[in-house]
Amino acid sequence: MVEVREAGAPDAEQWIHLRHGLWPAHTVEELSKDVYAFFNRGTPLVAAVFLAWHKNEAIGFLELSVRPYVPGAASLPAPFVEGWFVDAEWRRRGVGRMLLKAAEDWARGRGYRQLGSDADVENVLGAAAHKAAGFREVETIRCFIKDLDIAP
Repeated sequence: MVEVREAGAPDAEQWIHLRHGLWPAHTVEELSKDVYAFFNRGTPLVAAVFLAWHKNEAIGFLELSVRPYVPGAASLPAPFVEGWFVDAEWRRRGVGRMLLKAAEDWARGRGYRQLGSDADVENVLGAAAHKAAGFREVETIRCFIKDLDIAP
């Protein structure tokens, strides 16, 4: 049986572990900073966190922020899914949908009427998961950066 609930301070280490599963290019130390900031003083990067549990093990998470701009949103600010992850062995069992439902309930309870999210252009599975969960694609972008030489 899987249970979804909002994260509490005692859940920090399991949440950090799951974040590292989603963002492996970041160090555990980097990922820990946002988690401890969330519990200690709050952070604009994370408004709510939901963890999916099987027995005493966290098997998935969903992080929400409230962004001043969300592509396609009819009213702003709007909640935005910043991270959505389920351990590989638990995928395709409804855990992701359970996490998303908790986020939707949180947003509705605060008067929001839409929920934004994104997936990298090459993340075909992520896009499919979003569409299967009822999201509609509203924008596709490519982001660029140019390094500027600093004058001596």
